[in-house]
Amino acid sequence: MKMIKVLMSILPIMWTGAIMAQAPKKERVEALRIAYISERLQLTPEEAKLFWPVYTKLENEMKELRKKHRMNDEETTAPITEEEADKKLTELIAFKEAQLALAKKYQVELKKVIPATKVLLLYRAEEDFKKELLKRIRERRGGQPGAPGR
Repeated sequence: MKMIKVLMSILPIMWTGAIMAQAPKKERVEALRIAYISERLQLTPEEAKLFWPVYTKLENEMKELRKKHRMNDEETTAPITEEEADKKLTELIAFKEAQLALAKKYQVELKKVIPATKVLLLYRAEEDFKKELLKRIRERRGGQPGAPGR
């Protein structure tokens, strides 16, 4: 049993190294995110088997929602009218409500496959990963002006 736990903690690190050497940036970041979440949640093999399909479905729906929002929210340098601004604000609220509805839906689905404590841990791990990713991007850019977060 101890050996399985050791292997489960080492495998994501090994996978990350192998994937980092071969994959384009987007895939590398995704692989790092998966490894980070796996490590933080310490999923049992049975939990992982049930968790990842649900989580992947959530992520895909969120990506599709963000993509749809971006298509509707083209930025222009030209000033907009009060009416156009009001319409954009309404669309923004609708987007945030749709995100919230998805989060609520998948919170229920996630709690069917992992304990509520791990769902909370998941939300924290996602935020921590984003912070760590931004930190590393800043470090790579050497703190140059225009780096994210500046």
